[in-house]
Amino acid sequence: MANILGSFAEDIAKRPKTYNWWIVLWKVILLIGIINGFWGSQKVKAIGEGGYLAFLLSFIGPSLIYFSTQIIIQENFLELRQTFFSILCVLHLWALLITIFVMEHQTIWVDDLASAITVLILLFYGKKVDFVFKFGTIVYLGIRLLSVYFLSVGIRI
Repeated sequence: MANILGSFAEDIAKRPKTYNWWIVLWKVILLIGIINGFWGSQKVKAIGEGGYLAFLLSFIGPSLIYFSTQIIIQENFLELRQTFFSILCVLHLWALLITIFVMEHQTIWVDDLASAITVLILLFYGKKVDFVFKFGTIVYLGIRLLSVYFLSVGIRI
């Protein structure tokens, strides 16, 4: 979180009126994802019960978030979009694995599945077609906001 918030400060200091709002939006989306990850981890069984596999699975997600954060704060993020979306795709696959194997209630969240599909579309078409990148960003933001709502209300899908 500190890296993303620090990059906001650097953006404001360097280019006060020439932001790339799509990159700023992805930074906000990533912040929402970090917060969702924290609240989602509150529902994971005790890591000790799952043994080494549960520990390994719990370590992968934060590592992927760290890598995606390091990419998004780069000046040449638009050139690194495919790498960023590849990491997000792996992150969503990780979330589905956590949901299936480690969660107390074995449900597959619709928002995680929709997020994974949106990220796959962005991975393959986001760099080639600017409209797909912008539209996919808006769809992904909507899915993340629904996820925040579901977590806050306590709805399990």
